[in-house]
Amino acid sequence: MKKLQQSVAEPKSISPGIVSTEFENGFPEDGTREALKSVPKLVPDDIAQAVLYALSTGPNVDVTELTIRPLGEMF
Repeated sequence: MKKLQQSVAEPKSISPGIVSTEFENGFPEDGTREALKSVPKLVPDDIAQAVLYALSTGPNVDVTELTIRPLGEMF
């Protein structure tokens, strides 16, 4: 039986949806900031938890893409 090569699972592409951060405060007050208030958003801990999950998979698993979206995201 061939032995599996052991390696650390490393997500190579992490694609989150909109994440609520202080970056939002820098948007212009031309309606953009107001429009974003009604959009479902993730929080930074959501991303951290997903990455921890991917990294905790077994040595025979290679997570190459991780897409994380908030419930209700329309795009």
